[in-house]
Amino acid sequence: MIFLKLLKRLLLLVIILVVLVFGAYAVFVSRIHAEVNVSDLPQDVYESDGNLQSMAMAKLVEMFSPFSTEDDYTLYEDFLNMMILSTIRDNLNADYDPLADPGTDATTYIYKSDYIAIDKIYAHTNEDDQIVLTVAFENETLLKIDSKIVLVFDIDIHAVPSPGVTMTLNSLFISDMVISIDTLDWILSHFDKTAIEDSVPYGDLNLTDYTYTVSPVS
Repeated sequence: MIFLKLLKRLLLLVIILVVLVFGAYAVFVSRIHAEVNVSDLPQDVYESDGNLQSMAMAKLVEMFSPFSTEDDYTLYEDFLNMMILSTIRDNLNADYDPLADPGTDATTYIYKSDYIAIDKIYAHTNEDDQIVLTVAFENETLLKIDSKIVLVFDIDIHAVPSPGVTMTLNSLFISDMVISIDTLDWILSHFDKTAIEDSVPYGDLNLTDYTYTVSPVS
């Protein structure tokens, strides 16, 4: 009889713990929920024809042209989005086309596994003239997660000692939850930073200072 009472109490405790853990997970999923729509993407980049890297470089060169009438931040935003899309199609998924109708897994996802799927990566300029890089992801292993990682960069457009643009990471979020730089350091400590830096097709990525520098003359 005593054993049965203990067993019932143990089972009750397990059930309570499961409910608490599941409830906490559900709250976390709700807390980080964020939807990124196809309409948020730079439509003109995804609809453009021609060599994306060549068009991107033309945007970067135009930034430093004395005859340019375009806004520098708009030009740099276009440069980044063209390079992002080119890198995705050249190295991750040649079929990636989120504007395709009807869409398939091949056109929708940049990367997809049993645990996580990444479907959108794009850059835009905010009202403070910072570059905001958004990575949209989802997970359906337990509760469906739709969220995004947001990286905010300060921008330095300089002409000396040589023309170029340097992005420096200012802040990092999952949805609207702030992630500390120390946490990012810890995550990247489990990866080969040099290999990641060398994989960038153009410019200089520094994962120690969290900077990215490009120049129209390099």
